Amino acid sequence: MTRFLTLGSSQRILNYVLAVVLSCVCANFAYASEQSQRQWLFWLLDSVKKHPSSDVLKNQFLSQMSDSKGLERPLYDYELEAELEKNGDDNNVFVGISKTLDWSGVHSEQLEQAKLLQIAAKQELMAAQLNQLREALEVYVTWYSDRRLNSQALLEKQQLDALSALVAERARNRDLGLVDKNMADLVLARKQASIATQQSATLETEYVFNQWFSSTEINTQVFDQALAEIFVNYVFSEDTDGLSHPGVLLAKAQWQLKLQQSSVVEKSIKTQPTLGVGVGEDEGESVVALRFGVPLGQSQRLKYQPIAAKQQAHALEAHYRQAAMSFKHRVAIAQQQWRLLKTDYLRWKNTTNTLLNDSTLLLEKQWRLGDIGTAEYLRLNEERNQTAVAGIELERAFFLKTIELMYLSNFSALYNTSDFNLFN
Repeated sequence: MTRFLTLGSSQRILNYVLAVVLSCVCANFAYASEQSQRQWLFWLLDSVKKHPSSDVLKNQFLSQMSDSKGLERPLYDYELEAELEKNGDDNNVFVGISKTLDWSGVHSEQLEQAKLLQIAAKQELMAAQLNQLREALEVYVTWYSDRRLNSQALLEKQQLDALSALVAERARNRDLGLVDKNMADLVLARKQASIATQQSATLETEYVFNQWFSSTEINTQVFDQALAEIFVNYVFSEDTDGLSHPGVLLAKAQWQLKLQQSSVVEKSIKTQPTLGVGVGEDEGESVVALRFGVPLGQSQRLKYQPIAAKQQAHALEAHYRQAAMSFKHRVAIAQQQWRLLKTDYLRWKNTTNTLLNDSTLLLEKQWRLGDIGTAEYLRLNEERNQTAVAGIELERAFFLKTIELMYLSNFSALYNTSDFNLFN
């Protein structure tokens, strides 16, 4: 027996098929979006690693590590002594070896200093790399925003060119007065000057961009979408700890290093005895000698060196406490600013942006029908364009503030997304 599908059952099947197709499309879109984000992040971080300044930072780090290795070597080396004396027909010869003893334990203090120097060097490198990544991101966002502003300016020029042609046509048909035509021409001339200024700023931005990124052969549309998604979907961690940020840790390491250096200075100015042993021949007789020497005093100038070093350490301790406190306040303020900017940005993107697109055709239609005059049309069109520019500037401010929060959290969100570590 043949079975026929009822209208209700066929509708349910159709809905099911549509749901499956929609879920597949959404899954593919989400996958493509995630892939484009990872591609953008990998390209960004790889460009930063290949930047010449990265080699400067790494070589400075290696230089500091080499200095620390030198501190691990013994403080005093052996000294060879030789003496030849002519006494009548006799030749007196003496050969000996001596070494200054590390009586006050300077070397053990230097070993600790070497460890702290390595820690400080690592934190300095990481702090510099975070600043480097922050600067690169800000360059990219500025380049992205300036391109959008330039596109908006060109769009305005196209609108005004079209308006100017319509004004001229209506003026020939005596549908429009001379005053309206002159006003449209003046607005167009002002906009051309504004576009020239914007294009100049865009060229400057591209110059800075090309200094940071070796290749501009990128899919701009895909990368721009990935950029916006990364910043809009960014979730700021509420438990950001300033004590784990390389900038704060560097201040702490510098304080501890200077404090250790003061201990080294304090012990190194103490008198260190010298012990030596030698053999020789004096008037034909074999001689074995043991030598021991101790400086009788030290310069009065040297006793102030450890005092000065400790005072410098106290200053760096205060700097560290100030850095930790400032970081905490910076996070709190930046987080409030970010939330305000994100709320306004999403409102503009979801509502105002749509209204801007709809208002363009509406204004032109009303002007063509004579519902509004040319002066009013130009004023409203200028307000519409200024709103579009304000939206781009709001987006730039929101993106830059997000970069600041990413920086304060060590850019951990980027690494989690891209599986790419800047510190390798």
